[in-house]
Amino acid sequence: MMKNLKLYFSLLLLSIAFLIGGFLSTDEILDINVHDTYYVVAYNHLYYLISIVAFLFFLVYWIFDKI
Repeated sequence: MMKNLKLYFSLLLLSIAFLIGGFLSTDEILDINVHDTYYVVAYNHLYYLISIVAFLFFLVYWIFDKI
């Protein structure tokens, strides 16, 4: 049963895990200092970004596998 499971499905699981983590994260923020400018980013936005990127990588690998 699990023999036909491809490695790129781990990217799908990773994107789902980060999406759930984004919903469950608290209101913590990340401060990034670049020269004289502070960039303030919420952790849940970072989780969403990583989730989207991992899902896009999954789609690319899945489409190339189907072609």
